[in-house]
Amino acid sequence: MNSMAQAGSVATDGAPFAEASGGADPVPDTRKPGAGTAGHIQPLDGLRGVAALSVLLHHAWVGNSHGWMLVDFFFCLSGFVIAKAYERKLGAGLPLWRYMGLRLLRIYPMLFIGGVIGLLFWRSAEGSALLLQMSTATFALVYIAHCLFVPFVAQKHAFPFNVSQWSIFYELLANLIHALLVPVLSKRVLIGIVALSGLYMVVATLMIGTMNWGFERDHIEVGLARTAYSFFLGVFLFRIQDRLIRRLPSVGFWWLAAVILVLASIPSLVRPFPVIESLRQIVTVLAVNPAIVALGLTCPTRGTLIRWLGVLSFPLYAIHAPLVFYAHALMEAKFSGLMLKAAMLGWCVPIALAALLLGIYVDLPLNRLRRKVA
Repeated sequence: MNSMAQAGSVATDGAPFAEASGGADPVPDTRKPGAGTAGHIQPLDGLRGVAALSVLLHHAWVGNSHGWMLVDFFFCLSGFVIAKAYERKLGAGLPLWRYMGLRLLRIYPMLFIGGVIGLLFWRSAEGSALLLQMSTATFALVYIAHCLFVPFVAQKHAFPFNVSQWSIFYELLANLIHALLVPVLSKRVLIGIVALSGLYMVVATLMIGTMNWGFERDHIEVGLARTAYSFFLGVFLFRIQDRLIRRLPSVGFWWLAAVILVLASIPSLVRPFPVIESLRQIVTVLAVNPAIVALGLTCPTRGTLIRWLGVLSFPLYAIHAPLVFYAHALMEAKFSGLMLKAAMLGWCVPIALAALLLGIYVDLPLNRLRRKVA
């Protein structure tokens, strides 16, 4: 799921952060064709919302069988947004502790709500069998560790109460590494990081057969490479955004949204050769996702619906997993086949509406308060 953007006054040559995966702020305004009002790029915000809805459908088992690839889209958008919002400030001496504190203030309220929902419905969570065996004290310690972003390594799912939290964990790690590297993070260094992590991803995907790793304790190194490639490519896109905007065509928002949904909905391409599916994942994650972010910078389309998609994006990503897993556990006992899919699709509607309300009445007000504190 996953993995968004930090607003604020920023350098014109920096890069923004968006979370789909994860904990995102509104995408800062580039003052170019796709720029919206209120200091952020409305089309990119909206595309993040489309991606979050696609991840919701993926976890609800109603289609979008490859919605997990949009987590890498979130990572890329996050790199762009974070760099735009913070690179100049970090270069000017913003303390690391304050920077990471601002990041936590941005993402933690929604993740806390998602964690509370996960606690209420933990019996339907991945890894619940192991949780059932624990004493009350041990269970409480595991939940406290979850709230503190400490992965639960005793079973394969690192964050059993809210599985979406894994990508936010990696994004925070990328935020920290980016902040530490800012003094030496030239374009050449960025290209080196992107090239090496991308090469590792290609080799690992061809060997393992899938790029869908990182949310479990196995193949953590693949998750780190996924995050590094897309996040630092997003930073690089920020550094060259002026050239991109001049050279790329303007593509309508809904065309880009359709590409996101279609790519996530295509089933596995295992025939006639399984390697075809691996190559599809490699091309989508390494090339198509960044291309959508780049084209979103030039997108001229704006509107109320697009703005709402941006508002619900991070709250939806933060709360949806325990809700859909709990509903699926209940509905699976009553329905099957198309009826089960229809019931789960219907359940996705109130989840999206709840995320929109959280965005309007909780997330946005807290963001305004955070910006005053910052």
